[in-house]
Amino acid sequence: MNLALDLNTILTSLVLGGILWILKNQSSNTTAIALTMQKHEQVEREIVELRARVVAAEVAITEVSLRVAHLEGPKP
Repeated sequence: MNLALDLNTILTSLVLGGILWILKNQSSNTTAIALTMQKHEQVEREIVELRARVVAAEVAITEVSLRVAHLEGPKP
């Protein structure tokens, strides 16, 4: 009877340990996915900001080009 109880206890412990291991790995995967998604969103925000800066720079270049053309006057 004690041998059966000991085997049952060992098997139960192994099963519970396996369940805890699976849950731990699942939690780690979920955390990794969440961090990856967060990084992806941050990169997308940075790309949008950089595109806005490019547009602003293009506008500034166009303004300077218009001023230069105005200062040079009409071409013969």
